[in-house]
Amino acid sequence: MLYPTSVRWLPGPPGPRGDLPACHHAVVDDGPTMSATKITRRALFGALGACSLAACHAPGQDPSPSPSPGGSTPAPSASGSPAEVPGGASLELWADDSRYPSDWTAALSRLAAQQAPPLQVQVNTTNQLAASLLERFAAGDPPAVVANGGSDQLGVGLLAEQLADLSPILTSTTPDGAMLGRVLRPGTTDAGMVGGVLRQLPYLFTVHGLWYSSSLFEQHHWSAPSTWPELLALGEKAAREEIHLFCWGRETATAYLRMCLASAVKQGGDEVRRALDQLEPKAWSQPEVQSSLKAMHEAVRAGHVKPGGSQRSWASALPAWTQDRSVLMVSSGSWLTAQAAPAPDFGLSLVPDPSVDATPALGHSALHAMPEENYLVARQSDDPAAGRALVLDAFDRSAALRFAQTNQVIPTRTDALPPAPGPVLTRQLALVKAAGKAVFGWRFIDHHGTNHDHQALWNAFLEGRMDVATLTRESQRISDLVASDPQQSRYPVR
Repeated sequence: MLYPTSVRWLPGPPGPRGDLPACHHAVVDDGPTMSATKITRRALFGALGACSLAACHAPGQDPSPSPSPGGSTPAPSASGSPAEVPGGASLELWADDSRYPSDWTAALSRLAAQQAPPLQVQVNTTNQLAASLLERFAAGDPPAVVANGGSDQLGVGLLAEQLADLSPILTSTTPDGAMLGRVLRPGTTDAGMVGGVLRQLPYLFTVHGLWYSSSLFEQHHWSAPSTWPELLALGEKAAREEIHLFCWGRETATAYLRMCLASAVKQGGDEVRRALDQLEPKAWSQPEVQSSLKAMHEAVRAGHVKPGGSQRSWASALPAWTQDRSVLMVSSGSWLTAQAAPAPDFGLSLVPDPSVDATPALGHSALHAMPEENYLVARQSDDPAAGRALVLDAFDRSAALRFAQTNQVIPTRTDALPPAPGPVLTRQLALVKAAGKAVFGWRFIDHHGTNHDHQALWNAFLEGRMDVATLTRESQRISDLVASDPQQSRYPVR
C-alpha cells in the first residue's frame, strides 16, 4: 500500500501584501567587528508593516548566515525613520501542547501586552496543529504565529511560500535589549532556512536519545548500552525481571524510527544522513539503515517491546515506565522531562542512541541533537509585522530562561541557559559537550509533513505486523513521492 504524504494541497496565491514595495534598514560597518544597527520593536512594526513580506531581508552583515538570496547592500528607508503603528494590535497564536505545558503562552501574552506598541494575543493550544490549521492556510486565513512542534506539526515543505521571512528580527532587539541574531546558538538560523529564506526560527536545541531510570539500573547493576548487541542483551536481562525493554503510544511510534535512523547515521557517518535527508532513491536500503531496522525487528520478535502501543495514547503508555517500572527505556527528545514528570527517586537520565556495532564511524558519543520547536509567521495573516514582533518577544531572555528552567531544556538563546541547571539538563549539556562536532540531525520527515505516514508503518512494525522488507519498501515510497513533488520546497543539506 502506498502511504501518500499527509499534506497534498496546492498553497494559495500570495495575498495583497506581496505586491508592496521592499523595505530596508540601515547597517553600520565597523570594520572587523561589523555591528548591525539595532532595530527596536516599535521600528520593526513600522518598517515591516509597509514592506513586501517576500522581499524583506536581513542585512549582509547579519551575524548568522544570510537567510535571503541576493547580495545588494541594504539602505535606509526613504522616510528616515519607520512609521509607527497604533497600539493594541490583535493577533492569533497557535501552539503545540503535546510536548510542553501550555502555561508559557499566557506568560508570553502578558509580556507582549506590556511592550510598545502592545499586542493583544489570542492563544490557542492543541496537540493537532496540522489537522487544525492546514485548511486555514489553504483558504488564505492562517493565524499570525504558530509555535510549531509535536507529532502533528505543520510540514513547512508545502507552506514555505506562505510563511514570512523572519530574518529582519535577527537585527531587532528583544524586550531585554539584546540584538537577537547576536545571542542565538550557532546553527539556529541554518535550521530555519527553506529555499534560501529564513521561514522558521527554532526556540529550543533538542537532545534525542534513550531515556531511563538510573535508580532502576543501579538496583539491578545494569549499565546503559552503547550498541545494538548490548541493547538486545539488556533486553534479555530485563525480560527475566518481567520488564520490557521499550514501550510507545500510537502518536510516538516514530520515536523508534528516529532511534533507528540515528543508530544508522552514527554507524555509517554523514553520508547515510545526507542520503535520507536528500530523499535519495535507495536511502532506506543503505546497509547501516537495514542493520538498525533488523535489530529493532529482533527486539520486537523477542518480545522486548511492550505490545499494544498502537491502541494507547502516549500519556496512557508512560506510567508503565515512570510508575510501574515495567519498561526499561524509551526513545524520545528532551521534551520528555516535561511529559513524564517522574518522581525524584526515579533518576531520569539518558544516553545517546546505540550504534550498530562497536566501530561506529562517528563514535559512540555522537549525538542526535538539533534546533527544533520552530516559530512560524504567516504572510497572509492580518498583521505579519505584529507576528514578527511576537516572535521577538518570545525570545526575551527572561521568557526563554523561564521556559528552559521549567522544562529542563536547552534554549537556542545562548544567554538564557539556566545558571543552575537540574540533573537532566546537566546531563544533556554533558552529552552535547562530549559529542563535540559529532552532533547531527535531519529534517526530511517533519519538513515534508510525513510523520503521520511513517507512524502508520511504525505502529504496525512495533506490533509485529510488518517485516523489515515491507517497512523499507513503504518508507522509500514515501520519500520517493515527496522527492517527485515539485510543490515541496527544499532546504540545504550539508
